[in-house]
Amino acid sequence: MKKTVKKKKARDLSRRKIKEDRKGIKRDSKGRYVKGSAPPNPAGRPKEGYTQLDQLLKSISRVERKHDEKLLDHIVEKAYVDNSVAIAILNRLVPILKAVELRASLDASMDDKTAMNIQKVLKNRFNE
Repeated sequence: MKKTVKKKKARDLSRRKIKEDRKGIKRDSKGRYVKGSAPPNPAGRPKEGYTQLDQLLKSISRVERKHDEKLLDHIVEKAYVDNSVAIAILNRLVPILKAVELRASLDASMDDKTAMNIQKVLKNRFNE
């Protein structure tokens, strides 16, 4: 008995409803870009200096020159004056540690009494 494999039919692109927006970009009925239409982002990626990070760095350096003090120096000075500032900074830099459960298997060659004693000691130590 032979297995017959159905071949996938090629999509008929001529039947798709194509809409063109005011920028000349063509899209089908599902909103997908139609090959051959105008490029969706003709300007391309912004050049250096136009990103928000670049603008932030420029603003920081401008204010640092104005006040004749580095931003990090200013933050550290504030942290020395007010403990809440230091705590807020440390919470961002150092992750808050969570309790971790330790599981240990005991060697099978150990007798039951010794294993139970070790188990009790470990439970008492970690439950304190």
